[in-house]
Amino acid sequence: MNRHILSLSLCLLVFLAAMAQPMTTVRGKILDTDGETVPYAEVTFRDGAGTALSNGDGDFVLSGRTRSDFVQFSALGYNEIEMQIVRGIDQLVSIKLEYSSSDLGEIVVSGRRQRRYRDEKAVSLQKMVIDHKKDNAPEYFDTYEFKEQSQVQIGVYNVAPGIKTIKLFKPFWFVFDYADTVDGVEVMPAVLAERLSDIYVQNNPKKRVEYVNASQFSGAERDGSKAELLNELFPPFTAYDDVFLAGGKSFASPFSNTGLSSYRYFLTDSMIVDGVKRYRLDFSPRQVQMLALSGTAWVEDSTYAILSFEFVLPPKANLNFVNTFYVKQDFEKIDGQWVDVRNYMRVGFSIFKRSTDIRHLTTDDIKYSIDSCMDLKDSLNSELKMLLKDEDLSREEKQTLKEDYQTQIDNVNYDRRGHRKSLKQKRREKMQIMLQQIKTKADIQIGTEIPDTIFRGEKLQFDSAAYSRDSEYWQDNRIVELTQQQENIFLMIDSVKKKPAFTTWKWIADFAVTGYMPFGILEVGRIDETVSWNEIEGVRPKLALRTTDALSEAFQLWGYAAYGTKDRDWKYLGRAFFNLPTRNERWHNLLLSYQDDFRFLSNVENDDPTDHDDLVEALLRNGPLNKIMRVEEYRGAYTREWVHGLTTELRLSRRSYFPTAGNLEFIRTSENNGTVTVESLDQFNVSEVTLRARIGLGETWLQFPYRRISTTSLKPIVELDFAFGIKPSAGSKLAPLGGDYSYQRIYMNYYHRFSHKAGYTRYTMRAGYVFGEIPYPLTFIHEGNNGYFYLTRGFNMIREFEFISDRFATLWVDHHFDGQILNRIPGINRLKLRTILTGKVLIGDFSARNKEVLDLPEGTRDWEKITKPYFEVGFGIENILYVFRLDFIWRLSALDALPSTGIEPNRFGVKISLSPKF
Repeated sequence: MNRHILSLSLCLLVFLAAMAQPMTTVRGKILDTDGETVPYAEVTFRDGAGTALSNGDGDFVLSGRTRSDFVQFSALGYNEIEMQIVRGIDQLVSIKLEYSSSDLGEIVVSGRRQRRYRDEKAVSLQKMVIDHKKDNAPEYFDTYEFKEQSQVQIGVYNVAPGIKTIKLFKPFWFVFDYADTVDGVEVMPAVLAERLSDIYVQNNPKKRVEYVNASQFSGAERDGSKAELLNELFPPFTAYDDVFLAGGKSFASPFSNTGLSSYRYFLTDSMIVDGVKRYRLDFSPRQVQMLALSGTAWVEDSTYAILSFEFVLPPKANLNFVNTFYVKQDFEKIDGQWVDVRNYMRVGFSIFKRSTDIRHLTTDDIKYSIDSCMDLKDSLNSELKMLLKDEDLSREEKQTLKEDYQTQIDNVNYDRRGHRKSLKQKRREKMQIMLQQIKTKADIQIGTEIPDTIFRGEKLQFDSAAYSRDSEYWQDNRIVELTQQQENIFLMIDSVKKKPAFTTWKWIADFAVTGYMPFGILEVGRIDETVSWNEIEGVRPKLALRTTDALSEAFQLWGYAAYGTKDRDWKYLGRAFFNLPTRNERWHNLLLSYQDDFRFLSNVENDDPTDHDDLVEALLRNGPLNKIMRVEEYRGAYTREWVHGLTTELRLSRRSYFPTAGNLEFIRTSENNGTVTVESLDQFNVSEVTLRARIGLGETWLQFPYRRISTTSLKPIVELDFAFGIKPSAGSKLAPLGGDYSYQRIYMNYYHRFSHKAGYTRYTMRAGYVFGEIPYPLTFIHEGNNGYFYLTRGFNMIREFEFISDRFATLWVDHHFDGQILNRIPGINRLKLRTILTGKVLIGDFSARNKEVLDLPEGTRDWEKITKPYFEVGFGIENILYVFRLDFIWRLSALDALPSTGIEPNRFGVKISLSPKF
């Protein structure tokens, strides 16, 4: 008994002695001799009382009750060093590691400059993964089929505590009882979308088809079709892809052929599982603000297949409104191949400054005092001054040294998550919208024979009962069951919709988004078109009404009436839109309309029936609006999407054009035997049949009951228009329905946006040709810009009606660097500005035969006097305060005064625009 008491006493004494040791904390940044950060270095007290790893930016924090006065620093490819410390205090240090001559070699990449990669073994492993892609990547399997369950969940992350006490939200306080947690932080679920599919893939020739067996959506409405909208927010990718696309941005892949120029690689761990060795390969961006990723991959020896893949967006990356971008892919070995069986993605959106990543690996933030930061700054400045005294350094080497040290000095003010440090720094999370997607695969079969009939038809096909599956079907066919929190989403939304306050909030939300004020089955608006003004009509009040899907999703009725106080005349529009039966969510509808109103003249490039009566445009207009023409039109249009990516429209229209007094008169001047005759026309009529085709393979759409919006396409989009003017003979029964002119008009638009390492490029090629004799309002009137705002779909340095063509070709190009240039400039990089280059060219002609039909308006140039194409070029800066864009544009040709008016064109212009982007 006494022996047990004695043992217990000795243990207690040892414990108290250990606790008597004061807590020692060492924190700081680890650099190499070139001044670059060393991520994932190991930091250890000599007596083993504590161990830590530096993060991707080289920052570390080590705490423990140690009896040693030394800390050891080691990293793969570097010599291990020891540093003496002071026990019992919180201290800030700066560490420099030297390269190990025995472990490291140099890999030289040919080009204008040489670059060393720090970890030869890690780089070799990365190259082996690339070399074995065709053996391991699923896209190279002969055939591949599986079942997939896709879940997309939207919620409010880290709900601000104050919201729960706001009386305005009192009717919905009960929803906080349904809160979930992610990484220990509260998330309020709001929407859940599910989809169950059978997917078949073939490599040669490449084919892929997805059969959707079930789809449902819970949220503001239970409508399975809206689940497809959420799935389009997450373009699929694998760890083997060269580029990852998200939010319209291109992220360089760590396993692309150009990965070495974007990433640093580190071999940090290894293990043996079932007798096979595995390596842990860590990667991080070479620059903290470039669009690259930080993460980890486990790679199998001998096969060099990826076994798991995980990454997160660095906090200082030049990306807006995205606080979090985290992906994790898990692989399983099936039939001798490693296949990704679970893909998890989490994206956090916020309009506020980026906050702590919601994937926090630890709960302790690195905190610095202002005094410690100043000490480290002084130390780095002193060290830089000593290095610059070296007379053997060239001017370029000294400049590079200054830039490297300035980056380190700037980073002193920020912790490892990109937060500015202060004495009162606390771990805080900003409220944000969080989207999570989980894709789980099952019944995976590799190399099996897939019948050719499977690949017939469209790439995405829906079962006729996909949107009407009952709960029993979902329970029997889900690969992974819903969590209790996910199941509660349905109950929570049903409860919310029963609250009277929900109707009020929904009304406000609909009005804010659409500009229309909903009143049951009718909407009134748009608010920004309720009143406007121009030189022809004077002040123009307008009342517009349209039906909502509360009346029917099968059709919509829309109309407006407007009155001009100057011309004292009414204008009207009546439109009926009908959704026709369809399959696989293909667009299929019929439109009937009548309009009698003023409009801008453009036959193809502008199809907006209310394009000139916007209040904001009226307020910001630079000069009078008088180049508009009154047109009365009857129109019928039948649109059908035959397969996803191919849409056609057949349009029948009859239009009457009326001159605008004092501005756009219909004058015909002719000469016969020296006699000049001037004739004035009151109007002319056109009967036209138009066939339109849009080819956009891979194009995705956000589809609503009465309209749809194109979102993304990795392939070119081609639009073709063929218009035929009908003029029956005088004795024909169809003469009253016919027009005054017989003609044919062809128009082509080719658009492509492609992403690459240097950002993304967009280019548009357009061309048109008119056969026959027609007046200029039926030809191609190239849109000019007299305002302050940048015009994307027109020319910014020409005036209205300056260029009119009956045959033309244009090329528009703009390249967005996505911060690739300004990210490299210290100080400027904090603003996250992005540069753009733009260029537009136009070449055309207006034939003599059409000049005889109707005189061109004043200020229109004669193509015969233009010796070279019209050019305008410029550069711009976007992402100014996250939403503004500023363009500087130069006009390079057609610089002489405009005919008739004598106005000199501007050779330089500055345009502003709103351009919020991720």
